[in-house]
Amino acid sequence: MGLKFCTVFLVIALVPLLSSAEEADKPDFNGAPRRFEQRQDVTMIREHGLEVRSVKNQVLVGNGGGNSLPFWVHLSGENLHLCSISGTAKRKGVRHYVYRGGACLLDIRFKGHTLVLSDVNDSCAPQYCAAPAVFGVRDFVEVTK
Repeated sequence: MGLKFCTVFLVIALVPLLSSAEEADKPDFNGAPRRFEQRQDVTMIREHGLEVRSVKNQVLVGNGGGNSLPFWVHLSGENLHLCSISGTAKRKGVRHYVYRGGACLLDIRFKGHTLVLSDVNDSCAPQYCAAPAVFGVRDFVEVTK
């Protein structure tokens, strides 16, 4: 009886440590969105050892008008675990937007043709990423085709 209780308790105690993420729905971009990409090599654990894959992370941003910015983020972390979030960020300054959702604080800045995405205090990863993936601070380059 005691062993069953310990096993059940251990499984229940580990559940918060295991997280999953699904791809976020894309918002209304008010027209064709601008696309920003980042190439990244991620490590996958396989039966025969480690495997490195190149992935393409993406941010799409729309035209929300002067004080808002609809956005969608999709990126892969180690073992191809996913981070995905979408919403509408509010203007904080020139070419600077901030998204707040629950405990999540996401900073979006434009520098030329680069979008800098920053998960302030790693506050978004617990809600929008499957561990061990994280948003962190990333630079995405605009794709113009």
